[in-house]
Amino acid sequence: KRRDQSVVPEDVVAEEKVAIKGTVMGPGCTVGSRSKLNNCVIEANVKIGPNCIIQNSVICAGATIEEGCSLNDCQVGTEFKVPASTKAKGESFAGGGEAAEGEGGAYW
Repeated sequence: KRRDQSVVPEDVVAEEKVAIKGTVMGPGCTVGSRSKLNNCVIEANVKIGPNCIIQNSVICAGATIEEGCSLNDCQVGTEFKVPASTKAKGESFAGGGEAAEGEGGAYW
């Protein structure tokens, strides 16, 4: 399915008031209400919580972005969990764990 130059598989669950633009998504993803995805690559089985803004970013398979995150020009590694309310620009999140509460950083 295509929405605003995006590729969104039929099995993606997007809750109410979600905006998806210029984004390619893999299967099995969920996007919480009032979240915005702009110019992103979202791999399979990613969970994005409500009230998130994700721009110009790559989110790898199985990652979780918790509620209220703002990510711009970021990369999130496979199975990584970004804690609620994280604000980051130009950061990489990877390695089997999660970022410290509310802060970004390179975790390789």
